[in-house]
Amino acid sequence: MPKVAPQLEEVVRRLVDDRDAVAVEADDLGDTVVLRLSVAPDELGRVIGRQGRTVRALRSLLELRGSGDDVYYDLEVVEDDEDDLGEDDDAEDDSEDDAEDDAEDDVEDGDDDVEDDAELDDGEDDGD
Repeated sequence: MPKVAPQLEEVVRRLVDDRDAVAVEADDLGDTVVLRLSVAPDELGRVIGRQGRTVRALRSLLELRGSGDDVYYDLEVVEDDEDDLGEDDDAEDDSEDDAEDDAEDDVEDGDDDVEDDAELDDGEDDGD
């Protein structure tokens, strides 16, 4: 693991409240090192910062460090979702169920938005 990974981890730990959830994984791809930074979901805002300023500053530091090491460091911030396993699957299922319910409601109500739009287009004058 490159020396910069534990250093980045230490900097980020000083930014967040949940210091135990901070982890950095490094993938050495030759002249590029991909650093995957994972933090607790509620800490993402602190790491990214307003309009991405904090994460841009971290990337700038890595760029400076990389120029001295002749390496390009690519920082990826990922959400640590070990505690939320399965929740995303349920959310997708709920949204699919909601879409099906909405479609059934439209049929029951007799909503034919597409046909209404077609009738409006036929009756409009283009002014030519």
